[in-house]
Amino acid sequence: MLILLSVKGEIKEGGGLLDLKIEEAGRFVNSLPIKFIYRFSNDGSERVKPAGELKIKNLFGFTTATLNANPQSGNVLPGSIRKFSVVWSGENKQDKTAATAPEETAKDGQGFFAAVKNQWKNFALGPYKAELNLAYGKLSEAEATNKAETSYRFFVIPWQLLSIIIVILGIVGFLAFVGLKKYNRWIIKKAQSGKFQ
Repeated sequence: MLILLSVKGEIKEGGGLLDLKIEEAGRFVNSLPIKFIYRFSNDGSERVKPAGELKIKNLFGFTTATLNANPQSGNVLPGSIRKFSVVWSGENKQDKTAATAPEETAKDGQGFFAAVKNQWKNFALGPYKAELNLAYGKLSEAEATNKAETSYRFFVIPWQLLSIIIVILGIVGFLAFVGLKKYNRWIIKKAQSGKFQ
Protein backbone atom coordinates (compact mmCIF):
# COMPACT_ATOMS: atom_id res chain seq x y z
CA MET A 1 0.00 0.00 0.00
CA LEU A 2 1.30 3.43 -0.96
CA ILE A 3 0.74 6.17 1.62
CA LEU A 4 1.12 9.78 0.49
CA LEU A 5 1.58 12.55 3.04
CA SER A 6 1.56 16.32 2.72
CA VAL A 7 3.60 18.56 4.99
CA LYS A 8 3.15 22.25 5.61
CA GLY A 9 5.53 24.62 3.93
CA GLU A 10 6.25 26.30 0.64
CA ILE A 11 4.95 24.28 -2.30
CA LYS A 12 6.32 24.67 -5.78
CA GLU A 13 3.71 24.07 -8.48
CA GLY A 14 4.43 23.40 -12.11
CA GLY A 15 3.72 21.14 -15.04
CA GLY A 16 0.65 20.55 -17.13
CA LEU A 17 -0.68 18.68 -20.13
CA LEU A 18 1.82 17.23 -22.56
CA ASP A 19 -0.51 15.74 -25.18
CA LEU A 20 -3.89 14.26 -26.01
CA LYS A 21 -4.46 11.60 -28.65
CA ILE A 22 -6.31 8.42 -29.55
CA GLU A 23 -4.50 5.29 -28.35
CA GLU A 24 -4.72 3.53 -31.74
CA ALA A 25 -2.65 6.41 -33.20
CA GLY A 26 -4.02 8.43 -36.07
CA ARG A 27 -7.07 10.60 -36.46
CA PHE A 28 -9.32 8.12 -38.26
CA VAL A 29 -11.30 5.43 -36.42
CA ASN A 30 -14.10 3.21 -37.71
CA SER A 31 -16.13 2.56 -34.56
CA LEU A 32 -16.62 3.16 -30.87
CA PRO A 33 -15.33 2.66 -28.23
CA ILE A 34 -12.48 5.12 -28.63
CA LYS A 35 -9.73 5.24 -26.01
CA PHE A 36 -8.17 8.66 -25.50
CA ILE A 37 -4.77 8.99 -23.86
CA TYR A 38 -3.32 12.11 -22.31
CA ARG A 39 -0.09 12.64 -20.41
CA PHE A 40 0.24 14.98 -17.47
CA SER A 41 3.56 16.27 -16.15
CA ASN A 42 4.13 17.34 -12.53
CA ASP A 43 7.22 19.55 -12.24
CA GLY A 44 6.26 20.75 -8.76
CA SER A 45 7.18 19.58 -5.27
CA GLU A 46 3.74 18.22 -4.32
CA ARG A 47 1.60 15.54 -5.87
CA VAL A 48 -1.37 16.74 -7.90
CA LYS A 49 -4.65 15.12 -8.85
CA PRO A 50 -5.94 16.54 -12.15
CA ALA A 51 -9.71 16.72 -12.37
CA GLY A 52 -12.02 17.79 -15.15
CA GLU A 53 -13.91 16.68 -18.22
CA LEU A 54 -13.28 15.44 -21.71
CA LYS A 55 -16.05 16.73 -23.96
CA ILE A 56 -16.72 15.20 -27.37
CA LYS A 57 -18.23 17.71 -29.80
CA ASN A 58 -19.67 16.98 -33.23
CA LEU A 59 -19.36 18.92 -36.48
CA PHE A 60 -21.95 21.48 -35.37
CA GLY A 61 -20.32 22.15 -32.01
CA PHE A 62 -22.90 20.27 -29.96
CA THR A 63 -21.62 18.14 -27.08
CA THR A 64 -22.09 14.46 -27.90
CA ALA A 65 -20.55 13.08 -24.71
CA THR A 66 -19.06 14.36 -21.45
CA LEU A 67 -16.50 12.06 -19.84
CA ASN A 68 -14.65 12.16 -16.53
CA ALA A 69 -11.04 13.04 -17.33
CA ASN A 70 -9.66 11.22 -14.28
CA PRO A 71 -12.08 8.35 -13.57
CA GLN A 72 -9.66 6.55 -11.23
CA SER A 73 -8.79 9.72 -9.24
CA GLY A 74 -5.12 9.16 -9.99
CA ASN A 75 -2.36 11.36 -8.57
CA VAL A 76 0.78 12.53 -10.35
CA LEU A 77 3.85 12.38 -8.14
CA PRO A 78 6.40 15.22 -8.09
CA GLY A 79 8.90 15.13 -10.94
CA SER A 80 6.99 12.52 -12.91
CA ILE A 81 4.72 12.09 -15.91
CA ARG A 82 1.56 10.00 -15.72
CA LYS A 83 -0.56 8.65 -18.54
CA PHE A 84 -4.35 8.78 -18.13
CA SER A 85 -6.94 7.04 -20.29
CA VAL A 86 -10.54 8.02 -20.97
CA VAL A 87 -12.90 5.81 -22.98
CA TRP A 88 -15.78 7.07 -25.11
CA SER A 89 -17.95 3.98 -25.37
CA GLY A 90 -20.97 5.68 -26.91
CA GLU A 91 -23.33 3.78 -24.61
CA ASN A 92 -23.57 6.50 -21.96
CA LYS A 93 -23.70 10.12 -23.07
CA GLN A 94 -22.75 11.41 -19.59
CA ASP A 95 -20.28 8.74 -18.54
CA LYS A 96 -18.52 10.16 -15.50
CA THR A 97 -17.04 6.99 -14.05
CA ALA A 98 -15.96 4.47 -16.68
CA ALA A 99 -12.21 4.07 -16.71
CA THR A 100 -11.91 1.40 -19.35
CA ALA A 101 -14.01 0.05 -22.16
CA PRO A 102 -16.46 -2.70 -21.20
CA GLU A 103 -15.50 -6.15 -22.44
CA GLU A 104 -18.58 -6.50 -24.58
CA THR A 105 -17.74 -3.33 -26.52
CA ALA A 106 -14.15 -4.32 -27.25
CA LYS A 107 -13.53 -4.16 -30.97
CA ASP A 108 -10.22 -6.01 -31.22
CA GLY A 109 -10.54 -9.16 -33.31
CA GLN A 110 -14.25 -8.85 -33.99
CA GLY A 111 -15.69 -10.01 -37.31
CA PHE A 112 -17.22 -7.89 -40.06
CA PHE A 113 -20.85 -8.33 -38.98
CA ALA A 114 -19.98 -7.88 -35.30
CA ALA A 115 -18.37 -4.59 -36.30
CA VAL A 116 -21.51 -3.61 -38.24
CA LYS A 117 -23.68 -4.41 -35.20
CA ASN A 118 -21.42 -2.35 -32.92
CA GLN A 119 -21.40 0.59 -35.37
CA TRP A 120 -25.21 0.49 -35.60
CA LYS A 121 -25.59 0.32 -31.82
CA ASN A 122 -23.08 3.11 -31.14
CA PHE A 123 -23.50 5.16 -34.30
CA ALA A 124 -20.99 7.94 -34.90
CA LEU A 125 -20.04 9.51 -38.22
CA GLY A 126 -18.00 12.49 -39.30
CA PRO A 127 -15.51 14.89 -37.75
CA TYR A 128 -15.40 15.28 -33.98
CA LYS A 129 -13.41 17.37 -31.54
CA ALA A 130 -12.27 16.18 -28.10
CA GLU A 131 -11.84 19.06 -25.64
CA LEU A 132 -9.94 18.31 -22.44
CA ASN A 133 -10.28 20.78 -19.55
CA LEU A 134 -8.40 20.10 -16.31
CA ALA A 135 -7.98 21.81 -12.97
CA TYR A 136 -5.04 20.95 -10.73
CA GLY A 137 -2.69 22.31 -8.08
CA LYS A 138 -4.10 21.56 -4.65
CA LEU A 139 -5.15 18.14 -3.43
CA SER A 140 -8.86 18.75 -3.85
CA GLU A 141 -10.70 19.78 -7.00
CA ALA A 142 -12.40 22.65 -5.14
CA GLU A 143 -9.03 24.18 -4.19
CA ALA A 144 -7.36 23.70 -7.58
CA THR A 145 -6.10 27.00 -8.97
CA ASN A 146 -4.28 25.95 -12.14
CA LYS A 147 -6.02 25.17 -15.40
CA ALA A 148 -4.89 23.18 -18.43
CA GLU A 149 -6.76 22.57 -21.64
CA THR A 150 -6.16 21.12 -25.06
CA SER A 151 -8.16 19.69 -27.95
CA TYR A 152 -7.85 16.93 -30.52
CA ARG A 153 -9.71 16.58 -33.82
CA PHE A 154 -10.55 13.16 -35.23
CA PHE A 155 -12.88 11.42 -37.67
CA VAL A 156 -15.21 8.47 -37.20
CA ILE A 157 -15.92 6.60 -40.45
CA PRO A 158 -17.90 3.35 -39.89
CA TRP A 159 -16.97 1.89 -43.26
CA GLN A 160 -18.39 -1.58 -42.55
CA LEU A 161 -21.85 -0.18 -41.78
CA LEU A 162 -21.67 2.28 -44.68
CA SER A 163 -20.76 -0.52 -47.11
CA ILE A 164 -23.81 -2.56 -46.00
CA ILE A 165 -26.07 0.49 -46.41
CA ILE A 166 -24.66 1.20 -49.89
CA VAL A 167 -25.22 -2.44 -50.96
CA ILE A 168 -28.82 -2.38 -49.67
CA LEU A 169 -29.54 0.93 -51.42
CA GLY A 170 -28.00 -0.45 -54.61
CA ILE A 171 -30.23 -3.55 -54.50
CA VAL A 172 -33.34 -1.48 -53.75
CA GLY A 173 -32.47 0.94 -56.57
CA PHE A 174 -31.90 -1.93 -59.03
CA LEU A 175 -35.19 -3.63 -58.11
CA ALA A 176 -37.03 -0.30 -58.43
CA PHE A 177 -35.46 0.27 -61.87
CA VAL A 178 -36.38 -3.24 -63.10
CA GLY A 179 -39.90 -2.94 -61.66
CA LEU A 180 -40.42 0.45 -63.33
CA LYS A 181 -39.29 -0.92 -66.70
CA LYS A 182 -41.68 -3.88 -66.41
CA TYR A 183 -44.51 -1.57 -65.39
CA ASN A 184 -43.85 0.70 -68.39
CA ARG A 185 -43.87 -2.31 -70.74
CA TRP A 186 -47.15 -3.50 -69.23
CA ILE A 187 -48.71 -0.04 -69.64
CA ILE A 188 -47.51 0.22 -73.26
CA LYS A 189 -48.75 -3.29 -74.07
CA LYS A 190 -52.12 -2.57 -72.51
CA ALA A 191 -52.43 0.71 -74.39
CA GLN A 192 -51.50 -0.94 -77.71
CA SER A 193 -53.93 -3.80 -77.20
CA GLY A 194 -56.66 -1.26 -76.46
CA LYS A 195 -55.99 0.59 -79.69
CA PHE A 196 -56.31 -2.49 -81.89
CA GLN A 197 -59.59 -3.69 -80.36
